[in-house]
Amino acid sequence: MSSFKDFCKKRQAKKLGFDAPPPARKPAPLTRKSPEEWTWAFVADRCGESGDGRVWRAARTHAASLACGVWAVPEASRPRSGGCWWVVGARAYVEGAMARSGALAEVLDELLPWDARPTEVVLVGPEMDGDWALPAAGRVRVRSVKDTLDAALARGAVARDPKPSGVALFQAGFGTLLFPLAECWLATLAELLALDVPVFSAHYAPESEGERVVLCEKFGAKLLVPGVGARDCPLGHACPREALDGRSGADWAKGPSNARFWWVKGSDKAGAELFEAAPGDAALFLRRCAHIFAPRDAGDWAKLLAVPKPNIQPDFNVSVFECFDTSSSAGLRELDESDRSVQKSAESTLI
Repeated sequence: MSSFKDFCKKRQAKKLGFDAPPPARKPAPLTRKSPEEWTWAFVADRCGESGDGRVWRAARTHAASLACGVWAVPEASRPRSGGCWWVVGARAYVEGAMARSGALAEVLDELLPWDARPTEVVLVGPEMDGDWALPAAGRVRVRSVKDTLDAALARGAVARDPKPSGVALFQAGFGTLLFPLAECWLATLAELLALDVPVFSAHYAPESEGERVVLCEKFGAKLLVPGVGARDCPLGHACPREALDGRSGADWAKGPSNARFWWVKGSDKAGAELFEAAPGDAALFLRRCAHIFAPRDAGDWAKLLAVPKPNIQPDFNVSVFECFDTSSSAGLRELDESDRSVQKSAESTLI
């Protein structure tokens, strides 16, 4: 008898619409398309959160900066909606921590334009902590692949067909022009440019010129929007590992991540020229940089290496690069105007 009464109650409730799920929050359409118009207060309001504190901002700087960058691109050039995004070079203690804390997919779902919103974000990198997937947040699902990009492609964890809608790089480090950091990226950059999809790169401010030299001069990368290079990002923010892990003692003194961003898509080079000649030329250039930077900055290296950091994965991008000044065109021209014996020495070392 009771079951019949329950049935009647449920039927009546359904008829009246009481059991319908509450409508999803639909914020007003975004109107701030210029990066200069984006603020953290705007991001917090859009996400329906208070936005208090630098830890909150640190956890959301990647997603917010990417969304800001997408809105800065003309509609016809944006990554297509409904596809997959790769975040290449992802780390468990940065992008992985952001995803697990609800500060990646959830923020992207609120901030990205509908015509460029992915259904999946794949965090690819040897510093991820395994292969895993999180439940979808809105329309966006995040999963992790613990591998280099070429290894992930080889085992089918990610695929070239269908191609990703877009690729994001956060503080990749090749703009530092430091050989140990940049050399491991060369094969990956060729692969990403060969895909001919929009590639977003957010980086520390001093790395802009180095990224331009490596991508555009050595790999022939084409700007996604002709004539539009690196731009300042108003949502750049320091994001120390300790803060993302919820630990105390975070070092907030380092420069902001995502201080600048830019977009490239495809390359003027193809085939062997892109996959063999370009990486070889870039590697030679980086070795020439090493021949100049190493003797000049030996004292700074010695000071850096003398400071022990036990049980903490080094933030090599910031701590090392802050010692050097290769941020200006003048600094890079030093390489081309340097003594020919230095270049010959670099070439002989490579051979």
